[in-house]
Amino acid sequence: MIRTMMMMMMMEMETPMMVMIMVAVPLLLAWVMMTSYTGMNFPGIALPQLTNPDTDDVYLEPHTVALFVSTIHVGTVAGSLVSGHLLVHLGRRTTILIGLPLGAAAWLGLVFFSHVWILMLCRVLTGCSFALVKQPTVMYMVEVAHESLRGRLVGLLCIAKEIGLFSSYVLGSLMLTWRQICIIYACIMVPPMIGIYFLPSSPRWLTTRGRVNEAHKSLVFFRGRRGNVDAELQEVVRQAEDAGGANKGTWQQLRLLTKPGTLRTFLLILSIMLLYPLQGSMLVYPYLAVILDTPGAPINLALSSVLCSTCKIFGTIVHLITVDYFGRVPIIAVGNSFISICTAAYGYFHLLGDNTDGISWLPMASISALMFLTGTVSPLMDVLQGELIPNACRAVTIPILSCLNGMVGFAAVQMFPYLTDILGMHAMFGLFTVFNLIAALIGVTAVPETRGLTLEAINDLVGSSKGHKSPRCQRRAVAGPNTAEECIKTSQSV
Repeated sequence: MIRTMMMMMMMEMETPMMVMIMVAVPLLLAWVMMTSYTGMNFPGIALPQLTNPDTDDVYLEPHTVALFVSTIHVGTVAGSLVSGHLLVHLGRRTTILIGLPLGAAAWLGLVFFSHVWILMLCRVLTGCSFALVKQPTVMYMVEVAHESLRGRLVGLLCIAKEIGLFSSYVLGSLMLTWRQICIIYACIMVPPMIGIYFLPSSPRWLTTRGRVNEAHKSLVFFRGRRGNVDAELQEVVRQAEDAGGANKGTWQQLRLLTKPGTLRTFLLILSIMLLYPLQGSMLVYPYLAVILDTPGAPINLALSSVLCSTCKIFGTIVHLITVDYFGRVPIIAVGNSFISICTAAYGYFHLLGDNTDGISWLPMASISALMFLTGTVSPLMDVLQGELIPNACRAVTIPILSCLNGMVGFAAVQMFPYLTDILGMHAMFGLFTVFNLIAALIGVTAVPETRGLTLEAINDLVGSSKGHKSPRCQRRAVAGPNTAEECIKTSQSV
């Protein structure tokens, strides 16, 4: 009741309130994204204390250390399997509201319990929370953002992600105990819980559930009464009707993937997401200290790691500025091409063996450039899967893609040191070069340009409709000022 009253008050106010909403909502979602990534690098600052034999707190035996680090990935896979069903029936907003308290409870569990098996369980719950928060946050941002800002706003989420990862190192430098850091992470999850509660559900999800009247109110909340809400709602409703109507369950949405246009798009996004862990940038982060530990390095290892992480944040800022000006395809093609040059340069350094006099700076320079370019290109994975996957099956498809991407990424991270011992560092980075060139080729030949298009226009572009509107939509397009009311009546009759 309170949330409904606040939404109505906001909708009554004009431009100043709309400006505040346009600023506050992306920042709130960025805060949510930041909190979801805090658990990823937490072992890096906790393990030195947890593995200290002289500690008065919990001590992890050597055989349990790897389990403590990797159990979060088990939770991520489990959470991804559950999140699809929740996204279909409860929506993006409610799924986030389930994931945030779960994450806070997991952090508090790490604070108050000392049994190792409970700590492992809390790490699993942290992974579940990540899966229930990360993808719904991206989907919510994609679905409520205006088409002229969508790429930049998703880039803002990626900056927040990097801040969440970097926060562990910042808090670790303050000489806090690992339990104190857990308290901080639990506390910073409380404000976004409150903020998300007062936001409306995504208008596109509401339409898939047949709640078009609420979808109209949600669009008014995000666009204002001066926005072209009726025309946008008309297109959203048309897409739902073309997909077979509203109230589709999980299995019905999965069956939509068998349609030729949707299946083609799914396979395209799947190939991009499965290729990403094999391009090198995802593997550089966890093994950064090993990769930068080269003979004659110009600066010390700790400073090199910080500089590379900073380069990635600056790359994400560049993405934020350029993505809605240059488009998705040029960034994919140019970015991956230059990343291939970086991986080739690093591999060449190791190929020379001991004959590296005068180029000891090359590893640091190539990896820094790689991290910068990765920050520019990697946000497009979230942008493209949110834009290209149709609204009618987005809720179940994106968790599947994330689960498969996570499994391949986990396998790649585990296999990297073994393959490096067998093939050598130069051969591994040679493979990364090939995979980056393949990614650039896919971007040029297969990825459609979506800059400035609404989600419905993108669906027409890549789907079976080949960009042609149905006769029903064309008739509705000239219906005059009562389009929203007609959409609501039509949806109720379907």
